[in-house]
Amino acid sequence: MHEEKIHYWRAPSHPELEISRASFQHFHFEPHVHLDFHIGVVSHGGQDFHYRGQTWHLRPHWLSTLDPDSSHDGQSSEQQGYCALVMSLPHDWLQQLARDLGLGYFSFAAPMLHHPALYREFCQLHHLLTQPIAANDLLVPEAAVIAFLEKLMRLHGRQLNTERQPHALSQSQLDRLREAFHADPGAPFRLPQLAKELDLSQYQLLRQFRQRTGMTPHAYLKRIRLEYAKKALLRGDSVISVAQQVGFFDQSHLNKAFKRAFLLSPQAFQRRML
Repeated sequence: MHEEKIHYWRAPSHPELEISRASFQHFHFEPHVHLDFHIGVVSHGGQDFHYRGQTWHLRPHWLSTLDPDSSHDGQSSEQQGYCALVMSLPHDWLQQLARDLGLGYFSFAAPMLHHPALYREFCQLHHLLTQPIAANDLLVPEAAVIAFLEKLMRLHGRQLNTERQPHALSQSQLDRLREAFHADPGAPFRLPQLAKELDLSQYQLLRQFRQRTGMTPHAYLKRIRLEYAKKALLRGDSVISVAQQVGFFDQSHLNKAFKRAFLLSPQAFQRRML
């Protein structure tokens, strides 16, 4: 592999899902979060990533299963690079499926699962969702998505652990910050005000936020602004409007940050997905 590239799809059967395939050799994901659940595999090569204080090694026959709002990075573990297949599932959509399955509030048990059969099923499902399909055949992928997710969720779910880590924000403190950021990602947040709301010094907030999430508040906010930018682009909003909505100074700043995060411009992403 000698080229860093990524392709995106929206399946006609599931327009709420984001499907992607990427080939990376030298590209390194900085610590970031997603709004959605992410399920992924590598079909060739391997990826190393840090997640919740540990290093994980993703290889063929393993699935990567990442919760929303959980910081992680990623880089190739082999000189020749790797190919990744990924499916992003909106938080509310998956939680509704969990309720339908009688599972309650859902979270993955771990960021990786070794399961060759589910790995093969995911690869087949990913291929199915990226192929043209007639309108009268949509029942096939609709049923396949539910069948795969039911197996994965029943096998690989857990109860959320809300215990506080030493010298880190409590879950309630973190939730308050997240709620503020997600409620208005384009707002001009300031460190003194955020720290005051949590009864912390600015230094304590920076140190404890990083301890809890692996990111600075600014890096976290910038990433969710980019995630919301993707959602707005999928609605068909103009790039200049999106930049204003999510808090970038102008279209140029959004273009630069978006391309650095996703390897293509906002315009190219929108053309691909709409």
